[in-house]
Amino acid sequence: MSVTRVKNNAFLILCTMFCFSGCGKSSLSSDEYIKYMESERSGMRKEKNVEEIKIQVQYKTPEYIAVKEAGSAGTGSMKERINKLKGMQYYTLRYTLNNSKADIMKYRLASEADYYDRLNYMSFGMQNDIIIVQGNDTLPCVLFNHVRTYGLSPFADVVLGFEEKESKAELENDKTLVVEEKAFGLGYLKFFFDKNDFNDVPELKIN
Repeated sequence: MSVTRVKNNAFLILCTMFCFSGCGKSSLSSDEYIKYMESERSGMRKEKNVEEIKIQVQYKTPEYIAVKEAGSAGTGSMKERINKLKGMQYYTLRYTLNNSKADIMKYRLASEADYYDRLNYMSFGMQNDIIIVQGNDTLPCVLFNHVRTYGLSPFADVVLGFEEKESKAELENDKTLVVEEKAFGLGYLKFFFDKNDFNDVPELKIN
């Protein structure tokens, strides 16, 4: 290979590296952002199947929550909402039955009393059995809400919030959501989130 060709190849490589280093994150519209966050490739949604039950975990950025609350319009109020949501990390834990649209809350109950025990636990006790392991830190669940559907939906959602100890800790560490699952007797469930996936999340385009 000639010296000139080597120099030309080196120049092309350097140009390519410069172009990639100069590129920022992509910017997505509200609809595109939601689709990305809820896609498997994003790494922001995890799923496990245990016996007949499917458990999904959706990680939610402040931008994701704001778009879900406000619809597709990018507004000043949305920016304010995003700023208010910062400093926490949010998840939704969803239970559904595989191959069935039956009410998950009534799954394998021996009596009506068992139904109310399950409901009471998911409303008031479950929060104490969920943590985030992040770097050297263990984060307790400080925001918790079991979304009641009163049998009108086949799934059961639990909304979770964890307070960050440092402003950039969320992006600098892998994290594992650990659930000591007692509502349906599924045992310990772990959902791993790669820090690289958090850093790859596109920006939300707000008009």
